[in-house]
Amino acid sequence: MSKVSSAGYGSAATPPPATGGTTFPTSNNGCLPIALPNGTVTGDPIKSVGKFFEYRSRVAFQQSYNAGFTNALVGDGLVYEPGTTSKAVHFTQKYIYVNQVNGAFQCHGGPSNIIARYDGVSSYLYFDVDSAPNVPIPSIYFYLYDDQSAQEFNIQYTCDKRNEISGKCDVPEIYVNTREDPSQMSADRMSAIDAIIDRVLKPYCLSKNDLQLVKHDSRVISDCPQDQVQQAFSGLVVAFKTYVPKRTLA
Repeated sequence: MSKVSSAGYGSAATPPPATGGTTFPTSNNGCLPIALPNGTVTGDPIKSVGKFFEYRSRVAFQQSYNAGFTNALVGDGLVYEPGTTSKAVHFTQKYIYVNQVNGAFQCHGGPSNIIARYDGVSSYLYFDVDSAPNVPIPSIYFYLYDDQSAQEFNIQYTCDKRNEISGKCDVPEIYVNTREDPSQMSADRMSAIDAIIDRVLKPYCLSKNDLQLVKHDSRVISDCPQDQVQQAFSGLVVAFKTYVPKRTLA
């Protein structure tokens, strides 16, 4: 964990006030399945390269600031999912978010090594700078929605606590990611995204109200050092690049 000092703010800016102890997420865990059937939401993972802003999410326990990530291809990215003949894309992701604890801003997040299939399923190995900087945490993310148009945004989830008896996810993490900086969005644009969130999440007993609206504020630092995990993370990426089977566009 890296504490954010006042040096992270713009020189003429004043840090935003404390959130007043607001906590997240809501008590409604919804009724998402542990896993979605393959091909529920299809798309080209290569189009997910670059920067995304976290617009809404259901993960952090306090108000989240400047959350987002940047995806970068490993080589040309063209691989097969290990142990299968499924076409996939290999990329890395740097994820950060900032929250406020006892009046101080703190950085969180970490890098991931990702194998993303074309059927909306992605396998992550995530290095958390807070909890286990040298041990990757495996998880599988599923797209619930993926708009790859010029106004691109997507909705993903992963299951933190599985209920093997019911087949439901007892504790999901949900992310709504946009290419556009939410602080620059019009009210109409936000309303349109929120309407899609409600439509997509309704079958899973959730709505936008179960996701916090992430604050994007230029006065708060928007990049966080992740040096403590880089050696272990870089070694993992090199191993994947070496041993994951390559493919061509054909």
